[in-house]
Amino acid sequence: MKNILHIIVCFFVLLITTTELFAQEILVEKTDTSKVQGSKVVAIPFSFYLKTLGVSAAVDIAARGLLQQQSTSTLVGLVSTNGSKYIYWEAENFQVPMIKRLFFSPNINIAHYGSLDVYNGLNFKFPTETAGNNYSDKMNYYRIQSNKIEGEFIFRFLLPAGYGKNHVLDTLFLKNGLPINNGTSLGTLNPFTSGRTFIESSLFFQNQNMQFPTPIGSRKLRTFGYTIGISNENVDFKDNPSRGTIEYFKLWNGLSAFNSTATWTMYEGSFSAFVPVKSVQLRQQVLAFNLWTRYTNRWNDYELVNNYPEYEHRPSPFMGACLGGRFRFRGYPEARFNDCAAWLY
Repeated sequence: MKNILHIIVCFFVLLITTTELFAQEILVEKTDTSKVQGSKVVAIPFSFYLKTLGVSAAVDIAARGLLQQQSTSTLVGLVSTNGSKYIYWEAENFQVPMIKRLFFSPNINIAHYGSLDVYNGLNFKFPTETAGNNYSDKMNYYRIQSNKIEGEFIFRFLLPAGYGKNHVLDTLFLKNGLPINNGTSLGTLNPFTSGRTFIESSLFFQNQNMQFPTPIGSRKLRTFGYTIGISNENVDFKDNPSRGTIEYFKLWNGLSAFNSTATWTMYEGSFSAFVPVKSVQLRQQVLAFNLWTRYTNRWNDYELVNNYPEYEHRPSPFMGACLGGRFRFRGYPEARFNDCAAWLY
């Protein structure tokens, strides 16, 4: 009954609230006529090398204004020399019919990793340390094969406050990629007079199969849950800010529904500030500051199974308080550091 109530609460929150901190803007490159331009679709092939992927070839198909003028979408496909295959689709800022302040942003990722480094769990080669923490050896990992499917369905509701009170959608004019009008009306840091504030919520899931060497063997991680939070963006141009601030707070809750591996709760917060610096040679020069953190509640709670501690309230190392990979600490492998809490500044 408790799980059913969690799900009902989750869907109720989705119906009345929202997520993430992407602005709802129509971008227009300044022309002689200054007319709003139609949809744009571009395809960008690229290649790169990573230690755990080898040489990779990929293509990114991106669109803006395809279905709605403020919406964006992207589709990425990738193959690599170690047998990895990856497809990712993301769409942002679809305005929900009949509810003009509610926006929907889904994303889905399906991947097979021919080689993946996992800095987590007991490694018999390093019996005196915990893999993934600050002091763990850089060789304390398992290189495995893995299949993963994950997704998130995000809703965000723009509050009638600040600049968002009278501007649900905004047209931002650009010249050489930089705004010539401050669309979010940067007056003060007070969210009641400037910027956009969102109440946010989402449903997320992750299903990952990992093939470890013996004696560990196959391991499955399955997670289903929801997030709820609040964010405020008060910058001149969300995609490439020159001035202003962005901050958010989010609660993650992993449920026991749909055979999830563990139940867990995690808190996340971030603050970013952008300060313009005048330059004669450059069109844009900015000092950017960021503080980001995550904390996992009940991290050390466990139950004894065959005299071995089983931690029942930890998220996947690739979803929890982790550093390394695509989003943070890109010079390190995916989730190279993962623990109860993380700070990044």
